[in-house]
Amino acid sequence: MMLTDGEANNVSYRLRKGGGGYTKVKIFGKMRKSRSGETYLNVYYTDATEEDE
Repeated sequence: MMLTDGEANNVSYRLRKGGGGYTKVKIFGKMRKSRSGETYLNVYYTDATEEDE
């Protein structure tokens, strides 16, 4: 997932669970600039398992 400054993007992944099986998550990311001018990637995710059901 390549992002430029200010561009938002999302992608869905299947993650393997520790006890076996998989869960689907949707990952959202956006490049941001801090007050000091440093660029960082702000990322969060949500459980997307129910979207397939």
